[in-house]
Amino acid sequence: EGRNDPIVHKAIALALDYEAIAQNAMDGQTKALVPCFLNPDLYDKYIDWDNEELQELMWDTTAVDDNLALANEMLDKAGYIDTDNDGIRELPSGAKHEWKAECPTGWSDWNASLEILCESAKKIGLNIVYAPYIPFLAFTILYMLNDLILDFKVAFGLAKPEELEKYKKD
Repeated sequence: EGRNDPIVHKAIALALDYEAIAQNAMDGQTKALVPCFLNPDLYDKYIDWDNEELQELMWDTTAVDDNLALANEMLDKAGYIDTDNDGIRELPSGAKHEWKAECPTGWSDWNASLEILCESAKKIGLNIVYAPYIPFLAFTILYMLNDLILDFKVAFGLAKPEELEKYKKD
């Protein structure tokens, strides 16, 4: 419950401190982060960025206060409420939660990004804890899951062109 809720995903994405990731986790060695599941460096020439449907999936990452307010509003409306005033929202069922942000140790930019994600989630009352692990199984797992999620494939430039047809320029 909760982890698979698109409202929770959007709220986390809105709350995420993109500037901290760009400056701290990436040591300032990245372009401005675009809140979209498509990598602009790889797909810019194929994507119509003015597409209304695509525009609805994006937002201004510099409007931090507005984004936090919107994320909190979305979670409130969806029934994620802090009923015991401990700063952490309960799930709509009333249950407490603790979600893990896992990543192999030694992937310093990813590790730092997940720590920032956990800090950002706390600002909207979500209990996500950073849980690094030793990476000996990481590559096996990635091979097994390679075709499972389009977002993963797009983020790493592995998506097939036909999977992006919906957002293609005319």
